[in-house]
Amino acid sequence: MVTNFYDAIAEKLGWEDVTDEEKPKDVESLIDYFSKIIEEESKPEYASDEMEALDNFVKQGGDLSKYLTIETELNFDNIDLDDEANQKLVVKQLLKSKGFSDKKIEKQIERYADAGLLEDEANDALEDLKEIKEQQKQ
Repeated sequence: MVTNFYDAIAEKLGWEDVTDEEKPKDVESLIDYFSKIIEEESKPEYASDEMEALDNFVKQGGDLSKYLTIETELNFDNIDLDDEANQKLVVKQLLKSKGFSDKKIEKQIERYADAGLLEDEANDALEDLKEIKEQQKQ
């Protein structure tokens, strides 16, 4: 009776790839079979790993607005470090995240520029900012 019931459902849903040995023979195995299918089909599919991480963050009680603030504040993925203004911006952001005052930040940036080290410092700062961003997301 269970096999006939299963066959009727399988026919309606187009489950043609199940062999006779795999078909449930009793009520308990039918319930187990359906439970496994429901579990497999209930897993969400994400557009990216980042979306999955965001979903998990929110599920665990994370504040979505805080996550989005972190994402927008430190969006340096496509910044052009050939531009001196961007170099200064990146270095400034890193020093600010380390607790430097605005006055001290400006002095440090001037020193880097005068010594011809601004671009190198900006590249290093960019890597540090990316790491900080990932840590904040987590």
